[in-house]
Amino acid sequence: PGTNATESLVVAVETERTREGIRFVFPEAKKGVWKSYPIIRGLNEVQLWRIHRTPDGLLWIGADQSFLCTYDGLVLKKVASAPDIPGNEFLALEHAADGTLWIGTTGGISQCKDGRVTAFSFNETLPRKAVSSILSEPDGTVWFATSSGLGRYDGRNFVTFSTKDGLPGNTINSLLRARDGLLWIGTGYGLVQFDGRSFTQLQPFG
Repeated sequence: PGTNATESLVVAVETERTREGIRFVFPEAKKGVWKSYPIIRGLNEVQLWRIHRTPDGLLWIGADQSFLCTYDGLVLKKVASAPDIPGNEFLALEHAADGTLWIGTTGGISQCKDGRVTAFSFNETLPRKAVSSILSEPDGTVWFATSSGLGRYDGRNFVTFSTKDGLPGNTINSLLRARDGLLWIGTGYGLVQFDGRSFTQLQPFG
């Protein structure tokens, strides 16, 4: 290669073959200290699904068998587990403006408020129950991406949007509120926008 740092060179590497005059330089790894927190230090399960930090700096950890615990930098503390939290796998953790922690699992939706966990039944409106993503709004509205549609909680009631309301499919995977106010929805049938009144499916590239 030349002496100009901006020049590039494509090098072909073959199995069991060597190349003369090639020197690979790797940056030094950042030094630090790793700590491990096994079961004997407070974790009930080693299979961890979700980690979420609330504004107060507390870490919330969702492990297998719906085991929920907190870590304040010193102590791992158990908060709840199955059957208080339905489902075996944590899929989403999100805090609301009022301090409530919303929990999405393969078994539905739960909330943890003032140290008390409450599970919500969705047998009628969300029969498949799995909740893959949760989005909390500053006004207290909470959105839920589920395998049976888009859920919304206004502080009192739950409402479910499905293909009957204009969604291209009921499998919702992700949620994002844009700066312009539109709600972006990732579904099993593509990307969708919601302006509060109607759903608009974006056409794929190509």
